[in-house]
Amino acid sequence: MSAPPPVHGNDPFRVAGLVVILISLAFGLLTGAAKAVAWVLA
Repeated sequence: MSAPPPVHGNDPFRVAGLVVILISLAFGLLTGAAKAVAWVLA
């Protein structure tokens, strides 16, 4: 696959991708913290 041409300004697809990545990272951190708390309290 060839890289897409650069887009001037905010690319809505790139912004959506960043939002999805941030949400997935935050969800991973929350689940990791929940597992750590459950392991400590177990």
